[in-house]
Amino acid sequence: MRSIKAITFDLDNTLWHISQAIPEGERRTFAYLKRHCPDIEAHYDIPSLRQLMLDILKQQPSLTHQISRLRKLALGQAIQKSGYSNELAQLHAQAAFDLFMDARHEVVLFDYAIEMLDELHQHYQLGALTNGNADINRLPVKPFFDFYYSAEQVLSSKPNPELFQAALSHTSLTPSQCIHVGDHCEHDIFGGQQAGFYTIWVNTDRKPWPQEYLPADAEVHCLSEIPAAISDIETSIKHR
Repeated sequence: MRSIKAITFDLDNTLWHISQAIPEGERRTFAYLKRHCPDIEAHYDIPSLRQLMLDILKQQPSLTHQISRLRKLALGQAIQKSGYSNELAQLHAQAAFDLFMDARHEVVLFDYAIEMLDELHQHYQLGALTNGNADINRLPVKPFFDFYYSAEQVLSSKPNPELFQAALSHTSLTPSQCIHVGDHCEHDIFGGQQAGFYTIWVNTDRKPWPQEYLPADAEVHCLSEIPAAISDIETSIKHR
């Protein structure tokens, strides 16, 4: 019998790099705004729209867990401040946001992502736990996941426990029956540890481990190494 029953994954920068998709989404967003709300160019560019999001976040910290709402709110404010009506601002903010989300889901998976997920899905429940706003239904990895929770759904972000608790409620498992896999030392590894999960650090860039955190149970440099890392964790559990 396997000791581990479920594997949860972070998405962005764990199964793919997000560094190209977000800038491309911002580029498409601003191209739309220049076309439909041309006066905006006199007031904003892409960097100042990013700053507007940060300014709004300072005023409304709870939006940390609602990044889709935050981006749409910033777009609407920018359009209005450029001289357009509230009605037009809401209309064009939504349209621009939709273009951003199209680009945001045009991800390039890391090598071996599909093969690794396909292998694991035959033996474990797989779940996605993300602080981002990727929609699993729009991603090529969807067939391999049994459940999905985002910070926007639970109104809390990793390393807070709510996303991990959502996974436990969904699976009816205990933390010691789960492994969380992610790239972020604080959000994924520290967060998973605090929730009682075993953890695997995806360190594709081979960064040094920050000394302020306890190391993960395993570290991998390529997604193809994850099944073996899970097997090693299972073996260590049996030998305790």
